[in-house]
Amino acid sequence: MTALFVLGKFFLLVSWDVISSVGSITSSLAAITAIIIGYFQFKKNIDRTDEQIAYMKTEKSERLEENRPLLSIQTTNSAGLKDYWQYMLQIENLGVRPAYDLAIDSTVVSVSDDLKSYALSDSVTYKFVNPLAKSSFLSFIGNIYFKAYNTYFIKASIKYTDTLTNKPYSEDFYFKWQKIEDKDYNSNLLYTMIVDEREKFDEILKLVSQQ
Repeated sequence: MTALFVLGKFFLLVSWDVISSVGSITSSLAAITAIIIGYFQFKKNIDRTDEQIAYMKTEKSERLEENRPLLSIQTTNSAGLKDYWQYMLQIENLGVRPAYDLAIDSTVVSVSDDLKSYALSDSVTYKFVNPLAKSSFLSFIGNIYFKAYNTYFIKASIKYTDTLTNKPYSEDFYFKWQKIEDKDYNSNLLYTMIVDEREKFDEILKLVSQQ
């Protein structure tokens, strides 16, 4: 069976078999095109889903970090006893979740005025049994045993864990106390150390640990 087509002034006689073949090729090309378009659309959707998953993971991680426990030393105090001085650190949880496995390493070193000579006064590690909930306090009491020098540097390192993420944290705090009799100096308080003193104290602690 044939079909007659008019192309301008010419007549074209075409077999239906040829027309069917052409139709089949056109359908195949259309199908292939649809498959290609569908593949890229599918891949685009997968990429978008991966981006969404990555964003959700990042957002969750940031939210977990924002709600972590965060410990700080809010107040300090000290009092004299017969042969040594005693100081107290009040530890507060400023974060959201409770802090577990709480421990404190406290080291006291007696230093000369030029910071070139030193003597270890006390070093102790204390582990707290109970977790520290949000806005709660714990107190740590340490001792300052008198040595040759009247200035005492104190480093308190607090370690704890967020059990929800199983992530450990550590915070370092530096204080200074002086054994002097001066009415203008409040010896009942521990004073924060300046940056240069902290750096020098860390160097001294490394030397002390090697002894």
